Amino acid sequence: MSLLPYFRVRFSMTYNTTSEGRIKYTRNFLRGNFRGSSQPDLNTKYTIRVAVEYNGKFLLVRRMQPHSEPELYEFAGGKMKKGETPFKVIDREGGKETGLDLMVEGFLATTEIEKYSRQKKQVIPITVQLYGAKTYSSEASTNDGEHDHHIWLPFEEIIERDDLASETSALVKKLKEEYVLAKNGNHENPFIANNLLTFSLEYK
Repeated sequence: MSLLPYFRVRFSMTYNTTSEGRIKYTRNFLRGNFRGSSQPDLNTKYTIRVAVEYNGKFLLVRRMQPHSEPELYEFAGGKMKKGETPFKVIDREGGKETGLDLMVEGFLATTEIEKYSRQKKQVIPITVQLYGAKTYSSEASTNDGEHDHHIWLPFEEIIERDDLASETSALVKKLKEEYVLAKNGNHENPFIANNLLTFSLEYK
């Protein structure tokens, strides 16, 4: 079942994350609550990712050996640990993986996938959530030990790539569907629709 988050209006807050950057949160940012459940499903793993936009292009970072899915590109982010909220994950992973100052605008999409766990030696369900963020510099840094390269691309080029990691590939597909609903005025959540239309998700 898709767990869409609640939104509450927040004043801008600043959280110091790494020595390289800081993360800011603006209106409509998720406070960690999930619609239909006071807590996330404990049997489901959650991953939080960030679509960072600069001048109409989005940041993709390339995974490296010995990590899973090497040589594939993804939106920055990471796993949500026990007791964490999505904005804690963005605090921890956003600045580390991009080296940028991020202004997180809000929630964009969620999707569910199944992924093989090498540790558990079985396929496990994963809920992947994507947030939109803006930045004022294209000088990204991928010196986190997990990624070795980055590129900036418009959304219409991202959706054509065949070298996306599984989570990002699923999110891109979902974004296409959600953006069309928002653009046509048919999206069920006005907050999410506004966030989708704020970003440069146009494609032919």
